Amino acid sequence: MKTSYAILVNPVSGVYDPSKKRAALIQSARILDNCEIFGLNTRSKAEFCELAHDLSKCVETLVVAGGDGTFSDVMNSVGSDAQLGYIPMGSGNLLGWNLGYKPGREKGLERAALQIRNGSTQFIDVILYNDSIKTMVNGIGFEAFAIKRSEEQRGIGTCEQNKGLQKSKSTGGLLKYVRATASAFFDYAHTAAIQLSFDGETIETDRFYSATISKYPKHTHNASVMPGARLDDGKLHMLTLNKNLALTIKDVGLAVTLGMVPANYVSSKELSLSTDQPIPVHLDGNYIGDESEINFKVLPGELRLVC
Repeated sequence: MKTSYAILVNPVSGVYDPSKKRAALIQSARILDNCEIFGLNTRSKAEFCELAHDLSKCVETLVVAGGDGTFSDVMNSVGSDAQLGYIPMGSGNLLGWNLGYKPGREKGLERAALQIRNGSTQFIDVILYNDSIKTMVNGIGFEAFAIKRSEEQRGIGTCEQNKGLQKSKSTGGLLKYVRATASAFFDYAHTAAIQLSFDGETIETDRFYSATISKYPKHTHNASVMPGARLDDGKLHMLTLNKNLALTIKDVGLAVTLGMVPANYVSSKELSLSTDQPIPVHLDGNYIGDESEINFKVLPGELRLVC
């Protein structure tokens, strides 16, 4: 017989000290029928994902405690019949913001646990990248380059170089993370020629700079980035910037101060991109490498999420 809940926590994601994560989750575990907390002793991404797969077979709802990358790892490790919950313990926590969870240390974790306990199963769309990886939010061009730079300065490396668990953004301090992102503005000044295909249409530009492909209407701190998006609308949503560096910096300022980004917007069930040169790609906040042939398609209602 399956137990109701289990909490699976990434020991190294987010801003919490790994040694304090169990204590931070104790009250959340009590809310969720005094469930057990797993994952703190895992030593590699492979071990963590194997544990996720095994736990999903013996609990009704596997509650993932971590960031967007952690949730993505679990989502790709379990079957489509698995039921997941989410407690935001990462750095960005975009999924948490879009579920209406308010951040706030232990109180924020407890609010998420209560929402899971009192919530119901929702069937959420996911995005399939290159017919192989399920995701929720992705970036190409500058956005992915900034994440790559941050990972390099925090000693994480690419997916191929780093077989361990995703390290915390607190490694080296938040200031180091911010500095890495800021420096990327000045080191990624080139643009690419791309061909974008969707709904039988093709758009070409030789000034592509950055793009976000997402299911989320909001970014962190409730910034409205794609207000027309919904988690269950059967579409993926894409914002592209084809501007120079100075205008891109201005756009980031507008996103922070006004809660919106002036950019080109596309909504479709599937998008394909071809570029004249490999460009950086990130999936759910994890840099995966540089690619020149990219495809995203929506999988309607693929994710069973209790919220």
